[in-house]
Amino acid sequence: MMRLNLLPGLMTRSVAGLVNPVLIVSIKDKLSTEYHAAKTDANVKMLDFLSDQLRIEYRVNSVKQKVNLWVEYESSKIHDDFYKQYKSKTFVPPRVAWLVKDAELEPGDYYIDWDGRDQTRDLRLALTGKYLVKIVGARATWKSSHTTKLVVSRPEACGYGIHYKKGRSWESSKDELKHLEKSFEKLKDGTGFDVTTQLDRPAGGAMEDIQSAAVFYFGGHANPFGIVFHGLQGKRYSKRDRSLMYTFGRGQTHPHASIADAKESAFKDLFLIILNGCKTGNQVSVAQVVFRKFNPGPVDGDHGKKTIAALQWFQKIHALPPADGTKNTFTLQWFNISSEGKSEKALTREVQEKLRSYYAGKTTGKMNSATKKALKNYQTEHPGLKVTGEFDAPTLTALQIGDRQSSL
Repeated sequence: MMRLNLLPGLMTRSVAGLVNPVLIVSIKDKLSTEYHAAKTDANVKMLDFLSDQLRIEYRVNSVKQKVNLWVEYESSKIHDDFYKQYKSKTFVPPRVAWLVKDAELEPGDYYIDWDGRDQTRDLRLALTGKYLVKIVGARATWKSSHTTKLVVSRPEACGYGIHYKKGRSWESSKDELKHLEKSFEKLKDGTGFDVTTQLDRPAGGAMEDIQSAAVFYFGGHANPFGIVFHGLQGKRYSKRDRSLMYTFGRGQTHPHASIADAKESAFKDLFLIILNGCKTGNQVSVAQVVFRKFNPGPVDGDHGKKTIAALQWFQKIHALPPADGTKNTFTLQWFNISSEGKSEKALTREVQEKLRSYYAGKTTGKMNSATKKALKNYQTEHPGLKVTGEFDAPTLTALQIGDRQSSL
């Protein structure tokens, strides 16, 4: 809890009369939007995405007193049913967050920041509905209180699709998105979502929308490498309007986006994802995509574009600075290659042979002989990995598949 500056001219010496000994003054976010007395609905998921909180300002008048301040929901079937599972000695509904507890406070203005989460073991974002913010002040001979209303808005659902002409036919998920809007705006239990759908959203913008939403729907094309978005609709397909949401690649900028670049908690409150369309591929497919990136082309001693690209990819995955596609010291040490007494061409050929040994051929999704061979070579070259020819957890981590802490 933090002390605010005392506002002059607002104090009184008497507990009796028109002045309330304790008072909720305001509930605002960092943009000074007022939620006190339900003046505006609070989108707690959006506040969380923006690393913002609700600042509850309160006043203690007249005399030093013991103060308690908490947030509770107004009784409803949704809230009552949901919080039954959490009822315990430390958490007793309808009180969801006890923010100030038995604090002995002198007269003055104070504030407490609330992140919009309840105090259950799961620290859930406050459910949609009406809440009461209550403050109680007490002395030995009297007790006073003040209550204000806070409304938490409906969660957001975002949906994306495609609608363009490719060749002689249309590729479209327009009808799917219309169905999504109708389905999610009103659910059978009486709740619903604020639904936003688009047929021409770039991946970078979609990433931001997803992080502030509770439900993400996608109808379109995807592959083992990511989800494909298009920045146009109602026209002919153009490759230059395509953007990609990478599932594990790092360092992608607008219009591309990377899930691996997002902060660790970015998707913790996204409770439903629906991908309708192309399959994103199984584990083998994803690994084959990574292995294909190691392909330096022919082992000819020519440090050309393909060798540079393969080296850059390898350097990024293994955090070998700088990831510039050159045969730098860190990379040669990793491959256990010495440059002493070797020509540039011979050194390049040796590096190409190393990279080529990891190349697995086409992305088939099947565990074929080429993939097993590449996998065993990769495991042999990497200390700490067992040579199994299987995609075990340590190998997937080394390939930065499913590892959000990677440098890729």
